[in-house]
Amino acid sequence: SLIPGDQPMSLNALESHTGFEVYHNKLKQGQPNMEEKLQVLQRGMNIILCTQTTTGKVLSPDSGPFYNKTHTYGSHLKTTPQKTSWLKSPVLGTYQCGKCKACRFIRRPSKTFPDSLGTQEFKVKNFFNCQSKGLIYLLSCSCKKLYVGKTFRMFKLRIREHVNSVNPTRQIDTPISKHLKLHHGGSSEGIRFSGIERVTLGPRGGDLDKKLLQRESFWIYKLKTL
Repeated sequence: SLIPGDQPMSLNALESHTGFEVYHNKLKQGQPNMEEKLQVLQRGMNIILCTQTTTGKVLSPDSGPFYNKTHTYGSHLKTTPQKTSWLKSPVLGTYQCGKCKACRFIRRPSKTFPDSLGTQEFKVKNFFNCQSKGLIYLLSCSCKKLYVGKTFRMFKLRIREHVNSVNPTRQIDTPISKHLKLHHGGSSEGIRFSGIERVTLGPRGGDLDKKLLQRESFWIYKLKTL
């Protein structure tokens, strides 16, 4: 029996089965080619399967051939279970490197960031720290004002430039320094930084600064900042 629990079919019953005799006689009439032999064998096998309780429900004598996947070297090799990392999910957001003076200006938590109206929240899809390069960043002020900027250098260098822009000895005139001097007495203690998008070039290269400008413009419009 081909299927456990089914009754086997006798050879006489097979030969007397309607249709099989016609196929069987083809072998006696001449020298059939290989394709004709396979057709006869397949027909006989289908007739046997059709008499089985299980396969008879889904097969007919005219069903096509069945193929088994051939064995390869790979099928004989034992697969080694892949070890899972202790880090189950990717780390997203901006974090302190713990080695520089810019660390204390990193905004925490920084896995999400709002627009300037506070009506929409966005998720950070990359990992950043003070050492990151080529990113769009968000400067948040204690007065709820937001500023979007870009840098292709280390993030900590750009942070320190903003912080030092209010230094009386340097006289650096930027939108951030003007805001801090006008509304916060020239103090930079109320500003915090976080990365919002990492910008990279494809295999063909290109102009990173141009791409940073494009993404900076996108986020300025998206977050409705100045």
